[in-house]
Amino acid sequence: MDKINLIPHEIHSKLKIDYEYDTFLIGTSLAAQFIEREDEIRAILKIRGMISIKQHITSAIRKKFRVLTKASEKFDKPDILITVNISQDSSYNITTKSRSILASGRYTKNERGIYQRSPKSQEIIQLNDSRQFHLSIEDIISRKVLAATMGSNVRFNWIGSEDKDSLVLGNGRPFFVEILDPRKRSFRNNSLIIEEGRIIARLAILDTGYPRSGTRTRTITKIMIRCTEPLSTNDLKKLDSLTGTIVKLKSKFALIEKRIYSVLVDKIDKSLFYLTINADGGLPIKQFVGGKEYADPNVSMLLSSQCDCLSFDILDVIIQ
Repeated sequence: MDKINLIPHEIHSKLKIDYEYDTFLIGTSLAAQFIEREDEIRAILKIRGMISIKQHITSAIRKKFRVLTKASEKFDKPDILITVNISQDSSYNITTKSRSILASGRYTKNERGIYQRSPKSQEIIQLNDSRQFHLSIEDIISRKVLAATMGSNVRFNWIGSEDKDSLVLGNGRPFFVEILDPRKRSFRNNSLIIEEGRIIARLAILDTGYPRSGTRTRTITKIMIRCTEPLSTNDLKKLDSLTGTIVKLKSKFALIEKRIYSVLVDKIDKSLFYLTINADGGLPIKQFVGGKEYADPNVSMLLSSQCDCLSFDILDVIIQ
């Protein structure tokens, strides 16, 4: 009890340099021997209805810390959770955990050969000064976000995906990133702009969580397609029938439907053409072109020729 006045000052000193917080919650963890002794005394003296020693210590620390920092005590999702762990020999240590924050952002990719996510077997470039970096959007954003927030880790929620050799243009692909145990709870000037090579990402902290209904998007995609058979102008006109079509796809668990809102065809040579489609986000492009896995309708089916997706670029992603 003679350390009650000291502990709030120690907590404040531990937090004031690195941590940003407006709300807090302090808890205590007592060694079992204290609880056992208290139970014995209560039984002997028939004490009922009084607060426990743990409650008393916790309340005293919280009150002094609140006065010291002017922060607000919050029981539901505080910015920072502080635990005072009191050992059997009456020594103690202080642990802290900062509540995760969520940021939303978009990125554009104007260079081919860069993964969206960190692959299991990552491509690594060896630089002259012996440093290494991974060729992925995830690594680029993670590194910058953790440096800005001093967090321990990040979790991504991607809105769609593309190949490593695809470009992502327009307003960019949207995504969410959860930042775990951040010490800084905001970005300077309320936003974070990341530029590395020809990758640009912009992020902002969200006050709310993930959208409850999910994020519905339309994606405009330009696909380069080669077919095994020479194609006539009339063959390519058949693709116009895709406008307004609902493509049915089979997954392991359900039948998925994606609508195509518009198509644009640009012939390159007798068996090579571009197909630009405006469709619901999440349409698997290679499956839709090749039809080797279930996709009805698909490009190969319409043209009566085996067609392959050579590449595709994301021209824009529109949040509905």
